[in-house]
Amino acid sequence: MNVFVSRPTWLHESFRQGLDVFLTRLNDLDLIPHTLGATDYPTKAPLDEVIQLLDKCRGAVILGYPQIEIEAGSLRDRRIEARILLPTEWNHIEAGLAYARRLPLLVIHHIGIARGIFDRGALNSFLFERDLQDPTWAVGEDISGAIRSWRDNVLGFAPTPQPQRNTVYEGLEKNKNIVWTVQATGRRIADSRPAGGHRESAECRIEELTEYYARIRILASDLFVTIPLGDIVISFDDKRHRPMIELRA
Repeated sequence: MNVFVSRPTWLHESFRQGLDVFLTRLNDLDLIPHTLGATDYPTKAPLDEVIQLLDKCRGAVILGYPQIEIEAGSLRDRRIEARILLPTEWNHIEAGLAYARRLPLLVIHHIGIARGIFDRGALNSFLFERDLQDPTWAVGEDISGAIRSWRDNVLGFAPTPQPQRNTVYEGLEKNKNIVWTVQATGRRIADSRPAGGHRESAECRIEELTEYYARIRILASDLFVTIPLGDIVISFDDKRHRPMIELRA
């Protein structure tokens, strides 16, 4: 069973052994950990990859390791009096995405890690604060109990059925590798703001496609334009006998 593990790809050597023990424990429980940049490698925008990866997982672990140490400066309008340890910002992004999917969460952070999801009460999930440099942290009695309880929730998790794929996405995907006509009426191709009676068209290719946007390249100018799928209507260019992307004003 796939589970998502949010952690930085870079770790100080002193944290490695404890992490390896924890990941081994997950494998022993028939849970397969996935981390972007460690077990799974992106072929497109990292945020899109994280979303796709979470859709395949039944639970998530958030591991807060020190990545930034602040010893001087100010927080809002107050000077910092004690050092602040911050985790990777991806912990917050990935935890938020997992939480929105209602995935069972297990949150563990190193002593002193603070802010965001590691503040008490930010998530409806108990936070465990441990010395993650201790190679035995993952086999402690309380952590072991938390892992077992979390695994029971993972086994009982019923994911929300995925909605049908956007029909615009399907139409673009089917003819992704050919030349398209892109036509804008009442706007410009590279600018979604209304532009009165403006009308223009061009040849393009689809360079990148996600379930949220298409990135096209205008062949005549080599200009790249990112267009939300909601702005696109797929039709057919009868004059040039090829599919056409019509852009809404």
